[in-house]
Amino acid sequence: MFSFPEIDVKSDNILFNEGTDTNTVETLLDQNPQVVDGEFELKGVNYPIMRSQPIPHPFRWNDPGFLVETYPVCLTDFSNGKLSPFLDMFRWLT
Repeated sequence: MFSFPEIDVKSDNILFNEGTDTNTVETLLDQNPQVVDGEFELKGVNYPIMRSQPIPHPFRWNDPGFLVETYPVCLTDFSNGKLSPFLDMFRWLT
């Protein structure tokens, strides 16, 4: 009987890939400037305290499933990853 190895994919390992190219990031940052939320002094020098804020994205919590399946994602953290025996069946193609 054929079986797949144990796979450990959690929501923490899935990142939505939106706007990772330099031009997109610069545009998003220009449209949403940093917010200074105060300042502090360290050794006689004043530094701004920047408010943490998310970068806008097109994803919504209530998007329909047919749209969600088209979201670009990145799978991360392969520390416990194993090569699937399923892929060995197709090794002759390479």
